[in-house]
Amino acid sequence: MAIIKERDEEIEAKICEIEELRGALDESNAGNANLRMKLREMKSDRDHWKAENEKGVKIIDKLLKEQKEKRLRVDDEQNSSQAEKIRQLEADLEERKQAVDALSDSNAQLRVQLENLMSECAKTKKDAEEWSIKCDKKEKMLADLLKLRHASPIGQTITPIAAVSAPPVSTVYPRVLGWSTMTGQISTPLRISPYAYGTPQLNKKRLVIASIYLSPYS
Repeated sequence: MAIIKERDEEIEAKICEIEELRGALDESNAGNANLRMKLREMKSDRDHWKAENEKGVKIIDKLLKEQKEKRLRVDDEQNSSQAEKIRQLEADLEERKQAVDALSDSNAQLRVQLENLMSECAKTKKDAEEWSIKCDKKEKMLADLLKLRHASPIGQTITPIAAVSAPPVSTVYPRVLGWSTMTGQISTPLRISPYAYGTPQLNKKRLVIASIYLSPYS
């Protein structure tokens, strides 16, 4: 009887232990269920945030792509504008260069013309000075001739017979200064001049003296 009693006690102890283990198992199952529920919630949250993250990444990639394309368009426009400005500047520079070359050629031609004009002016001035000197000489000779013409008669000692016997000879004076209107041949002597009447030898001598005084090459 004692053995059966001990066995029953052992069985009851084992049953109590099993019950305790079942309770612990139930608690463990309940905990596991809670953990599984939390795990599912966490997986759901993870999937949600993963999807949101992927959406954000896609949006960011799209924005970056658009920004990059926009930057490329702006860069292309700026490069095109800068290239156009560079072409305009090059064309303007070429036009200015051509204008400078044309002005340089014109200045060179004007310089040559100026040098030629200065040379001609110097030559003309020299010729004018020479002609002025010649004119002064001719005017002096003309004045001397006029003084000689209006001077008192020379050769009053000639006899009236010789004066009457000799035919009147007109005295020819050469031109002075090359002007036909002012210095043409003077063929009519003064009445009181000894050249109006006299011997041919005397008139010839007077003509030689007058020609020497009035020579335009003296």
